[in-house]
Amino acid sequence: MSLFSVCTIIILFPRIPQIFLLFKGQRLLLKWLQQPLRNIAPLQERLDCVEALNSDLAAMDSLSKDYLKGIPDLQYLARKIHRKKANLQDLYRIYQGVRRLSGVVSLLEGLSNSEKVLSSVKALLLEPLKEKNADMANYVEMVEQTLDIDLASQGEFLIRQEFDDNLKEIQSRRSELKEEMESALFSASRELDLEANKSMKLEYTAQHGFFYRITLKDEKILRGNKKFTIIDTNKAGIRFTNQKLRGLNENYQEASDEYQKTQQEIVQGVVDVAATYSDTINALGDVLATIDVLNSFAVAASSSSEPYCRPLLHPPGSGVLKFKQLRHPCLERQNGVDYVANDAVFDQEKERLVILTGPNMGGKSTYIRSVAAAVVMAQLGAFVPAAEAALSLVDSVLVRIGAGDSMALGVSTFMAEMLETSTILKAATNRSLVVIDELGRGTSTYDGFGLAWAISENIAKDVGCFCLFATHFHELTALAHQVPGVVNRHVVAKTSEGVLTLMYRIKDGPCDQSFGLHVAQMTEFPEQVLQRAAEKQKQLELLHKWVPSEFLTQEDEDKKKGEEMVEEFLENVKALDLDDPEVLCRKLEELQQKISSSDNDFLKTLVDSFVPMQSS
Repeated sequence: MSLFSVCTIIILFPRIPQIFLLFKGQRLLLKWLQQPLRNIAPLQERLDCVEALNSDLAAMDSLSKDYLKGIPDLQYLARKIHRKKANLQDLYRIYQGVRRLSGVVSLLEGLSNSEKVLSSVKALLLEPLKEKNADMANYVEMVEQTLDIDLASQGEFLIRQEFDDNLKEIQSRRSELKEEMESALFSASRELDLEANKSMKLEYTAQHGFFYRITLKDEKILRGNKKFTIIDTNKAGIRFTNQKLRGLNENYQEASDEYQKTQQEIVQGVVDVAATYSDTINALGDVLATIDVLNSFAVAASSSSEPYCRPLLHPPGSGVLKFKQLRHPCLERQNGVDYVANDAVFDQEKERLVILTGPNMGGKSTYIRSVAAAVVMAQLGAFVPAAEAALSLVDSVLVRIGAGDSMALGVSTFMAEMLETSTILKAATNRSLVVIDELGRGTSTYDGFGLAWAISENIAKDVGCFCLFATHFHELTALAHQVPGVVNRHVVAKTSEGVLTLMYRIKDGPCDQSFGLHVAQMTEFPEQVLQRAAEKQKQLELLHKWVPSEFLTQEDEDKKKGEEMVEEFLENVKALDLDDPEVLCRKLEELQQKISSSDNDFLKTLVDSFVPMQSS
């Protein structure tokens, strides 16, 4: 199942991989996001593991910082070894990672929880890790027998000298040079009046070889001293050398190069042997990536300002989607954001399609994204940012959010919107979740409204899936009175003395007005522009007044009935017999009397407006 395109993943989860995951887990998380599970049993195993880690904060923190952080990207190294392109440093990095596995095993074995939860940890994480760790025992032994571990820990990767007499001889020469450099350190430190191995040290890097280093505060000692040459200066101190150390270092590098050439055939043989472990190393990387992702889910849940909850999962098609005090997992983590949580409760029969209205910046898009994000998180095996969560597993989450074009392909913003919506209508089933935001903005008002109505009606009637439809077409809320399962909800906003206050609360019913002018006022539009916009708004409202039935006033009712009576009067006049003047006059008087005697205020106003014309 492919629930999301990469773009949609970025929309819903822009920061989670960067915040919590190491590189080896990021690829797996992306795979899980694109292909969430639809079977309850493996999801419950993942949730059990997250619960076990989340209940032991010390173990969870240690797993991230002390163990996983020090393990390299084994899947990448496995591919490199398989192609026989690896070097001794790669073999040593794998060795270091494998040496950390016993600590991970001990940590997982020390988790405490219910027997059911711990059995999931054992089946999904602990047993596979133990098995792969045992399979790598011979690899560890091979590396320790062939590689000089002491030198490798210092950044030099060489075969142990015991493997070859020539290597032993060259290594003996290197050791003698190293001793001479140690002696040179003491001579130089006495000359500079510094204490060797404390104020002045002998260090090595692959770039510069051996050099001396002192702290920045001792920099004045080197000023004007022509016997010493400064290599560079950084926050760690001043690196420098002299003629004697430079000569010894050159000889040491020559010996090292000779050692490398001599050991080349041996290294190739070691890499060939290591290549036989590539499948095991790759499988071990898969297990560690799983631990990494599940531990990151636990970190996300425990590091949130408000608690996450374990979702209650129901079989696909059971028609459950319920979140209490739901939040957006990324937005609430931003500094200075005090997130307002909302409920999202659906029912397959009564409340499956929600039409969401309200002002710009009121939180509509964030709300519908939070629902989609929570569903995906639950089907990844993660806890969700809510006080309570229950859902039926969905077969797809189909999202139409944002506005963008493709000039290279000749696709306009509206065309892109239509292409995506067409795909949604073809792919959605009654077990899907559809999220649509501001459909129909790129064309005329009537075209956009017509499309929005037809699309939402099709989803409600024919598809029958859960759907969140955020829109500024207030007329669309009338669909709730015509199609079962459609409900209206709105984002609460208050106006006082022309000031708009956004409450970020979701309530039942449609929004009773548009707040476009208020939003424009917040951006400090010129006053004359706002006044002119208000005038045009009133004119258009008089011509095309539409009010949801919940907000109809007596004036609106009178106008509606009056217009119906006028239409009936005109139809009756049209049907009169023009050949008989007497009957015609009598019928006209009867029709006029019926209009005049009506107590409808709209008709009275309309009739009174014709009195001057009659008297003239």
